[in-house]
Amino acid sequence: MQLSQPNLASSADVSSLIRRITPLSGGTLTYGRWVYNETSGSWDQDNSYTGDDLILVWSFEDASNESHGAQLTADWNYQGHDTVDAKDVDGSIVELPTDAYVSLKVDDNEVGHVRGQFTWYTGSCGTIAEPTHVIIDGRFGVSDHLDLDGIELQISATQVIFKGSISASAGGDSGSFSWNLTANGAAVRVTDCFMEEFTTNNGSLNLQSSVTKSGQSESSEFNTNFTVNYDSTNTPSSLDLSNGYFKLNGQTAFIFSGTLDDSNGNGIPGENVTVTFADGSTTLEELIMNSHN
Repeated sequence: MQLSQPNLASSADVSSLIRRITPLSGGTLTYGRWVYNETSGSWDQDNSYTGDDLILVWSFEDASNESHGAQLTADWNYQGHDTVDAKDVDGSIVELPTDAYVSLKVDDNEVGHVRGQFTWYTGSCGTIAEPTHVIIDGRFGVSDHLDLDGIELQISATQVIFKGSISASAGGDSGSFSWNLTANGAAVRVTDCFMEEFTTNNGSLNLQSSVTKSGQSESSEFNTNFTVNYDSTNTPSSLDLSNGYFKLNGQTAFIFSGTLDDSNGNGIPGENVTVTFADGSTTLEELIMNSHN
């Protein structure tokens, strides 16, 4: 919503508020209610509030000069899920949520929310401020909206999975994009238990999108499996690609496989990746060169 200048907090006011209520300030999440005071141009804490949420309240005017009230609420222990104390990288102890829900209301109507569910690494060092499982869901907007659908990150000693979907709807038109990346390998942790690196050996990638506009729908899908090759210095040097394909509206447009590298040293990778269409085959390098000619 467009905000009119008279009721906006200044950047200095916002910075001051952030410094006062930084969630990890002092090692604990911040609980309390703050109200923006238009007269003084400052954020005032409501000392009568005794709950365990973080609440920010302010007012604004829209493009029609109509006044509205807004409230941003962070529920750190959503549905009764407790927070946890964990060791940060600097050795300090911080409070972290395991299930948090942040919502934005305008005139008591929710216009956006996001929920985050977190699992934190626990090992010989105890619990540390490094997630091993994160799930993010959310919606922004009312009739026209943007949705975060199950954005998920999983990290183990031998695998990383990152997947999810984003969709949007506006005026009867809609679109979505989803991804699923899996990397198999080995995690390297330092003496304080934090992950230093993850060496990927192989994995897979799948990307999908769809758009519906004026009643007409189109979709696409990209997929490949991959194996990472390393040189003598343990630096990634090439990728072996297999089960590669690209689909349009459910029909396979082309398939591909081979080793993605630049073995001929011309600065254009793909001479060893074969791309096959219905009427013949070529190399990825040739496709790239032809697209620039």
